[in-house]
Amino acid sequence: LLGKIHYRYRLNTLNPWIETYSTSVNLPALKAGNYDFEVQAQNGDNLWSAAATSEFSILPPWWERWPFRIAALTALLMIATAGYRNRIQQLRRKNEIQQKIYELEGKALQAQMNPHFLFNCLNSIKELISKNETEKALDYLHKFAKLVRSNLMVSRRGEIVLSDEIEMLSGYLNLEKMRFKDLFDFTIDVDPQIDIYDCFLPPMLVQPFVENAVIHAFKNRKDKGHIWIRFAQNAQGLVISVTDNGVGLHTKNKEEKVTTPHVSQGIALVKDRLALINGKKEENCVILHEIVNTDGTIGGTEVRIFLTSE
Repeated sequence: LLGKIHYRYRLNTLNPWIETYSTSVNLPALKAGNYDFEVQAQNGDNLWSAAATSEFSILPPWWERWPFRIAALTALLMIATAGYRNRIQQLRRKNEIQQKIYELEGKALQAQMNPHFLFNCLNSIKELISKNETEKALDYLHKFAKLVRSNLMVSRRGEIVLSDEIEMLSGYLNLEKMRFKDLFDFTIDVDPQIDIYDCFLPPMLVQPFVENAVIHAFKNRKDKGHIWIRFAQNAQGLVISVTDNGVGLHTKNKEEKVTTPHVSQGIALVKDRLALINGKKEENCVILHEIVNTDGTIGGTEVRIFLTSE
């Protein structure tokens, strides 16, 4: 009877026979390759019939075929080549930016130790000696020598620890206080969350703005001026502010009928350096504005410097 016939089958002649009463066979786990399928039926005398043979082939999946492998290998090589070229371009760009930063830092150091500053300091020492104020002259000379030595040390570094930056700013401001006969006082404040011995920044970043305040903020002022320097931390990085209670940005320009504020070479160099370091436009790295009192009078100038953390 149909369905009660005893069958046996095998794949390839070397494999053992498999007996069944089913009229269908499922072979779900066959690998790619060529196969010979043999099947026999048993009659009532328990004799096996001659084998019926069928040949068939199973192709490998498309991802295992050579055209795909060649195409995939070609695509990988193209991606790797493009990635390599892109990486080389990034490294070249990074190197160009770093070289530009070093160049600007060198110019900033030259601007800091300019002949006018050196001449003014030496002239002040000479003046003290001519007045027989030997102790003041020696104190001035000691501070001046220390500042020059610090500048020479900084010129060999790509960055400076904040504690050294504060020391250099204090040294510079103390020299200028002596030269201008206590025309101003200064305060340097650091956010408590900042470790001044583990916080690094480019050298000569703040000094040009401090120098600008010393030279321009307190001209024709009767009472004593003040300069505040603050280092603070935010989510993006370091925020440095230089504030004075002087004449403001535009007073001198109005007197001389100049429409735009004067920007020193040192400040321009700082803006260029920050634009490269932060990867932003110059106007987003340094913000200068006048402080206006409630009565409309000018209360001074504030500069904010933004240094993005890596």
